[in-house]
Amino acid sequence: MTVNLLHTFFDEARRLIGLYKTLHEANTTFLKDAYSTDKLNSLLEQREISFQEVKKIEDELISLSTALFVDLKLKNLPEVIVQIEKSYQEGKSIAEACRTSLNDLVVSDKAVQECLSKEKAGITKQIKVLRRGSAVIKGYRQSDPKGSCFFDKIK
Repeated sequence: MTVNLLHTFFDEARRLIGLYKTLHEANTTFLKDAYSTDKLNSLLEQREISFQEVKKIEDELISLSTALFVDLKLKNLPEVIVQIEKSYQEGKSIAEACRTSLNDLVVSDKAVQECLSKEKAGITKQIKVLRRGSAVIKGYRQSDPKGSCFFDKIK
């Protein structure tokens, strides 16, 4: 029974690592080409779906760990990974792969965040230019539709 649970645990952990790698690759692909809202929407949709799956896998790993370690009350994924790493030889490679893939994902997430911050700064700058142009146009609006804007400004 324990062997089957352990095998299932390692399979689920590999799926989790695969999802982390997939998300990292999606971030890298997003950063390669020029920014576009279509690419951003695609990335966000993929992340939403993937993180739902990540949550399910994390819950499954935690429930499997309660069956594997009856005497321990492991409540979150980091605790589970550390305990598997300490208890099983194969757990060491799984834990290292999980840490590496998660670290890669965090680094690529930061790069995406920086890219979006730069885009936001550019968009904000363009909005300011548009607002200044709009303010100039409002300055020439006629207060009296039958009068002249030139004469109204001189009075």
